[in-house]
Amino acid sequence: MGIRAVVVGGSLGGLSSALALRCVNCDVDVFERSRGAMKSRGAGLVVQTELVDFLKEHGIVAEEAISIPAYKRQYQSQDGAIQWEEQTLQRMTSWDTLYIQLRNALPDNLYHQGKRLTSFEQHKDYVVAEFEDGQNERCDLLVGADGPSSPVRQQLLPDVFPKYAGYVAWRGVIDENNVPIDIAQFFANRFTFFHGRNTQILCYLIPGPTGELSEGERRLNWVWYVNVSAGNKLQSLLTDRYGKQSFLYHKEWSEMILYCNKRVWQKEFFLGSLGSLLYKPMSLSYKQYTICLYLEWHLREFVD
Repeated sequence: MGIRAVVVGGSLGGLSSALALRCVNCDVDVFERSRGAMKSRGAGLVVQTELVDFLKEHGIVAEEAISIPAYKRQYQSQDGAIQWEEQTLQRMTSWDTLYIQLRNALPDNLYHQGKRLTSFEQHKDYVVAEFEDGQNERCDLLVGADGPSSPVRQQLLPDVFPKYAGYVAWRGVIDENNVPIDIAQFFANRFTFFHGRNTQILCYLIPGPTGELSEGERRLNWVWYVNVSAGNKLQSLLTDRYGKQSFLYHKEWSEMILYCNKRVWQKEFFLGSLGSLLYKPMSLSYKQYTICLYLEWHLREFVD
């Protein structure tokens, strides 16, 4: 009998782990706490060599089928001029496009939803995973791919906590066909950057919600990183336009969907003063609500 493996967490990490383990003849089941279809993160991803190799090794999909090429890097100044550009090929995809491919590669009977891990017991020769609904799973190998607030990690390393890294990131995406043609053409097949004091902005095209690659069906993805010290300014930033405030919990990664408080955003980070074409998709994302803006806590590596 092969090794029995239980993977806790059914997102990209859990699916990748399960597919890799199946290739070495492990008996694998994935347990995901979400009860319904996993919610799109709306996030753009730069395709790295390791991802390409993994997809090829497991016969999942060719990189060209899940990504949009960027043939050039361009760096904008505040007045919109191109300060520097260089020819370099990179491919861009998205969380949802990649998730669909990995999920389709794993048989449905091995993917169990609505399964929240509460704890596990380590025995001499096996592990027992215990779930909130009372189900127990005995296995030889338990993989904790259950996210930054991982119950597996918390049980193994109870004295290890995340620390705020000192910067936040606003994310947004907008459908390509909702962007003026000249703006869309400016970003098409390019990886665009803006650098300023304590800030960096990235913008590039990604596939549509279900992996569309054709012109007019794609999305424009942007991310704005800003250094913010802990304190009143940060708390103001974490208060949305409805007055809802989010906090970084001591033991949890805090990823919140906040409905952007445009007044605070403009006041603190001078959104309207960018004077760059980057401002257009960012402002359109806010106005049209094509996706909730994500405010993420980027955390340093877990340290004891």
